[in-house]
Amino acid sequence: MKKQGIISLLILFFFSIANVLISVPVASAQGITVLGEIKTTGSVFIGSSDGQWTASGSSYPLLQDTAIRTEDGSASIYFKDGSRADLSKETMAIVSGSSADYSINLGKGIIAFNISPSASLSVITASTSISVNNRKGLLQKVSYEKQGRVLGVVSVTDKGTEVRSISGRIMVSTSASESKLISSGESIFIGSDNNHRVYKTQAFLGGAGSLWGAAGLGAGFLGAAAYQGNWSSNNGGGPCPGGRRPASPSGFTCP
Repeated sequence: MKKQGIISLLILFFFSIANVLISVPVASAQGITVLGEIKTTGSVFIGSSDGQWTASGSSYPLLQDTAIRTEDGSASIYFKDGSRADLSKETMAIVSGSSADYSINLGKGIIAFNISPSASLSVITASTSISVNNRKGLLQKVSYEKQGRVLGVVSVTDKGTEVRSISGRIMVSTSASESKLISSGESIFIGSDNNHRVYKTQAFLGGAGSLWGAAGLGAGFLGAAAYQGNWSSNNGGGPCPGGRRPASPSGFTCP
C-alpha cells in the first residue's frame, strides 16, 4: 500500500509539472497581440524593447508598441480590419492599440491613413492629438457608422503639426480644453506655440483606394509634386501670414 501511495503521488506530481510546462508557452502566445502587418521598402528600422534599432525585412508583424523609423524608405501598415497607414521617409512613430482601435505616436515625419468606418485611430504629436471615429465623443459616436472611410495626412516638424482631411471628418485638439472638427478639403496647422489656423485645401476626388494608387502616396500627397497642390490660392491658402503657403513642403518656413 505504501508503494502504491508513493507511485500515485509521483504520477500526480509528474502530471502537475507537465501541465505547468505546457501552459507557459500557451499563455505567452496568447499574450502577444498582432495588430496587422508592416511592409517596407528602402531603409526602414524596427525598434526593440532595449532601445536598439534593427533593419526591417520587406515584411514584419505589427505587434503592440512597435516602433518604426524610416530613413530613405517608407513603410505601409496593414491593420487586420482593413485600415491602413503609410509612413513616408524620415518618419518615426510608435504604433499600439487593440482590435480596430489604434494609436500612433508620431515623433516626426509624415503619415497618411485610410481608416474604415468600424475602426478608430488616434495620432499623438508634440503639439496636438488627432482622433478619427472616436467612439467616446458624442458626435463621432452617433455618426461614425454612417460615414465612409476617413482619409487624412498628418505632418510633424519642429515647427508644429499639420493635419489634412482628404475625405471624412477628423477631430483635432487645439488646446487642453478645445478641439476643432475638420472635414473633407480642410486642414489645420497647430504650431509649437499652440497657435492654430484652419484653412481650405484641395478636396480629394478619387475613390478610397486611390490614395495609394499610382498618383497616391509615393508621387502624390507625401511627395514634392503633391506639395504644389497642397495649398489652394483660391480658397484660403496656407498657414503663413496672408494665406501664403510655406516655402518648403516639410519645414513650414514662411516666405
